[in-house]
Amino acid sequence: MDNDSIFGTPPEPVFNLKGSCLSSELLEDLLYVQATHNEKTAQAATSADGAFKQGTIAEMIFLICERFNQPAESRYLALDIFDRFMSEYVRVHYKKIQSGDKDRQKKVKTWKTFMQKLKKQVKLFMVSCVQIASKMCSHYKILTCRKCSRFLLDSGLGCTSTTILKTELTVLKTLDYRVYGLSPLTYIETLLEIMGHNDETTSIKILHETSLKVMDLAYLRRNVVYEKLFQVATGESSGYQEDREKFALVEHDAMFFASAIIGAASYVIDKNSSDKVISHVGRITCIPVTDILQFATILVENIL
Repeated sequence: MDNDSIFGTPPEPVFNLKGSCLSSELLEDLLYVQATHNEKTAQAATSADGAFKQGTIAEMIFLICERFNQPAESRYLALDIFDRFMSEYVRVHYKKIQSGDKDRQKKVKTWKTFMQKLKKQVKLFMVSCVQIASKMCSHYKILTCRKCSRFLLDSGLGCTSTTILKTELTVLKTLDYRVYGLSPLTYIETLLEIMGHNDETTSIKILHETSLKVMDLAYLRRNVVYEKLFQVATGESSGYQEDREKFALVEHDAMFFASAIIGAASYVIDKNSSDKVISHVGRITCIPVTDILQFATILVENIL
């Protein structure tokens, strides 16, 4: 008997399966809880957040997750964990160096030494974040220290299982063990579940699959995408720090991002029906349809 058929995780969500899907009342409650969480997270964000979850960094973490055959949720959680960890890790060490020796030259030298050491540790930190994410997804292919050690050895970085364990603890302690967060994929799947519940004519599985591909590209081009969105929103190519801080609320609005991803994916599948999908998402989230359309258009123009 194939063990994967018993213990394996489905490769994709089974949307609106009769007898298994949530009721409309529970879906409504779930959406409310996620929207509340999203609002709190977005309001707490700053313009400095998100620097470590885009471009080459996102590509490397996605490749590591692919190498270990992790589910989609793992790569987005790993990227979020890595971003929050690196931001806090660098901030703490910078503050420590600045409050230490009063000699400016020594501070500069200490900072350079720290950065050189950090560059050598980046891949190890990435693997640890993927390892933590794999555990959070309750996936049957949870990464063990031994698997991570073999991977790093093949990558030219020899690390013992003890070193990997210590690194994992460093990540957890730096984040005060608050590692879990809702990734945009969680919002996307909730919105698609509600869409499928309300309209059986929409091909939810194809929309889900395409949304994943669009979101991967959006992360790889995240800086360009949000820079364009900033220009459209403010009418300026650059802005004062105050404007950037206000825009952080938009940049870290995962529900808005998820809505735009679905909108862009629907255009890729069938541009003639994308207006209907975007209108549906707007009604579910109460986000203005014009805003979703504008963001989705930027996504299509900049990633395709």
